[in-house]
Amino acid sequence: MGPVAELLGTIINSYKEFKDVGEKRDLLAQRITDLTGDICATVLRMQETNYSDQIGRLLPDLEKYAQLITRASRFIKEYDDQGPITHFAGRNQMQDEMDKLQQDLDLFIVRFGNNRLVDLCINQSMGAKTLQEVHDMAVAEKLAKWLKSPPEMTEKQHNTEQSRSQGTGQWFLEDKQFIEWEDNPGVLWIEGPSGAGKSVLSSTVIDNLFKQRAQTTPRSLGVAFFYFDFRTKETQSPEIALRRLILQLSAEAPHPHKTLDEHYNLSDGQKLPNYQDLVSLLLRLLKQLKRTYIVLDALDECDSTNFQQLVGLVAKLRAWAETPLHLFITSQTRPIFTENFEDINHIELHSEIMDQDINIFVTKELQTKDDLIVWQANADMVIEKNHSKKQWNVSLSCMSSYRTILLLMGRG
Repeated sequence: MGPVAELLGTIINSYKEFKDVGEKRDLLAQRITDLTGDICATVLRMQETNYSDQIGRLLPDLEKYAQLITRASRFIKEYDDQGPITHFAGRNQMQDEMDKLQQDLDLFIVRFGNNRLVDLCINQSMGAKTLQEVHDMAVAEKLAKWLKSPPEMTEKQHNTEQSRSQGTGQWFLEDKQFIEWEDNPGVLWIEGPSGAGKSVLSSTVIDNLFKQRAQTTPRSLGVAFFYFDFRTKETQSPEIALRRLILQLSAEAPHPHKTLDEHYNLSDGQKLPNYQDLVSLLLRLLKQLKRTYIVLDALDECDSTNFQQLVGLVAKLRAWAETPLHLFITSQTRPIFTENFEDINHIELHSEIMDQDINIFVTKELQTKDDLIVWQANADMVIEKNHSKKQWNVSLSCMSSYRTILLLMGRG
């Protein structure tokens, strides 16, 4: 490894010098950039796939490339040191040298590409990756089954997203309190009456977080969520919520499923983790992630006999300070939440806040559905049609029809 490391250092240093030259050599520079990256990646793959002891067999190829890149670097320096007149007088010779460098690079690429050791390493690396993916899937399925297959949240998230009209909820993502929560660890509580659109806002937040995660370094940001739902008994327990959160974060940890699988192996899957075990597992996973976002929607739809346990879970997560944790919760007003969440940052939803979303929804419905019947007898809504622009303008003169609108929007 010593000679190879030294050669790689020479190659990288020469490459850095070459990279600093001007635009005249861009094409050649780009080619050397790509090839240098391929060489370094190949050596790394050989290390990762237990071929380190055979890296020395690449020495002849690496020595050849080191000579090539040094030659190219010297040529560029000489070219840059010459003035425009010298460039013009010696243009044929310079072009010949440039062509010769390109030809030698072509020969090297063919030789390096035909190296059976390189080919074996790349194929082995791809095979190892595929095997790891299959292994991860099998472990994930085993753990989900072990935890009694807690309700899958992706379908609930999808259905809630589908009920949201395009453009609604944007005001919330631009709200100052939400932006502060997004940037700084802590808890944000959304409180509002039934049908105020809390679950739709949760789905908007979750969708936004996943888009952000896609733009970050892999496995540096975790996102987990749970929808409590009074219509489904399996989604009314804090313990079930914990199982779901753990399964989600376990898949996103730097070593997927390792922590949870270790707990599984303690009893060979014969014993389910109790509530305190689940809390400990969740905290262990939080330690492994650089930043975590957790969304718990509709706390009030949890079984009321479990409210105290749920409040305790929120308190436990709220106190977490070892790694950045952002907790987003929604609920209707309940005395137990009011008492325990009184000093938590929170946004209270009311009709005026939702006016913009209602306006967007109704306008869209009227523009796209010619057969929509609008009742105006109670004068709750004032709807005007601009025939020249073929648009509807919607305003709400009072909110007695608020509940009806929300039902139309799928938010009831």
